[in-house]
Amino acid sequence: MKQTSTRHFIIAICCFSLVFLNCQRLMPSPQLPVAAGTKLPSGKIISLDNYKKIVELAQWHPEQYAGYISVINTSSEGKYVAVGFSDGSHHIFDLKTGNLIYQKMYSAELDHGTLRAIQFIPDTETMVLGYEDGLIALSRLDGTSIWETKIEPGVNNFSILNNTVAIATLNMVRFISLENGETIERMPGTGIGLLSEKHFIRGTNNGHVELWKFDPLELISTHDKGNQHSTAIYISPDKTIILAHSENDRASGDVRILRAEDGSYVTALWATMWITEITFSPDSEMIATASLRDSAIQLWRASDGYPLSRLLGHTMPVEAMAFSPDGKRLISGGYDGTIRIWGIP
Repeated sequence: MKQTSTRHFIIAICCFSLVFLNCQRLMPSPQLPVAAGTKLPSGKIISLDNYKKIVELAQWHPEQYAGYISVINTSSEGKYVAVGFSDGSHHIFDLKTGNLIYQKMYSAELDHGTLRAIQFIPDTETMVLGYEDGLIALSRLDGTSIWETKIEPGVNNFSILNNTVAIATLNMVRFISLENGETIERMPGTGIGLLSEKHFIRGTNNGHVELWKFDPLELISTHDKGNQHSTAIYISPDKTIILAHSENDRASGDVRILRAEDGSYVTALWATMWITEITFSPDSEMIATASLRDSAIQLWRASDGYPLSRLLGHTMPVEAMAFSPDGKRLISGGYDGTIRIWGIP
């Protein structure tokens, strides 16, 4: 999750709370099973009562960057992992071996802030990148630029379908052409997800989740009004589930599960606050969340929000996650500078 309105304040809290966080991660919630961490021997498997066997497969330690790991994504064929950093640089790794394939270094002359979003384009050797200052770029894996365009600052995430890139920023959503980067449409909003070539879901700054149609642009219905704060949108790969995340002032965060077919409310993911990232498994059956509250990754059953397990191992909060296309690996990274590969049978 890439909402940035309170991120700088919360990061400061985390820095002063590092000792507390390191202690807290050693005391997992008694309601949830605990999975693999670095304290275990290499290859050790833990059996969980209410889920499968999970193992930490590997750790990668990227070099020559500053700050923290801000975004992770995998290519559709499962060959590459792209890792972005808060200094705007990014690395591309071989997913199977962990070998570094390409590295774009930080440049003071081309400083666009934190790299917030990366999306590989299927069946091509290209990817779209989104930076904190609003730069959106389509580039080849070797770093060659195809096009660049500048939009509103505060890029949060992408939703890509066919030739359209939908981008959410702090207060605006924009649709641009993948072919040339030109704007197709723009409108106020804080979250966006493409359902089809004809329909999309918009999150608003007053907590609404809305169904819209293209051509002509028209609001069809308001699915949910469960919160009063800016709302980010995540749609499952099979387009059946909508996740609406809103920052709030309660002791628990607000990640709501809605059915895409009619917008009906299913449940909310409990024990979530200060969410940094949300991602679906490729089969749409699992949700992974991470937050600034601790250094754990939480896995949930997507159909009903049932908590499956917590993955411990990171020593500071996790900011970025992505599943491999086969769903058998979860790649994570964050403020401790370590990329961890989790095996999920």
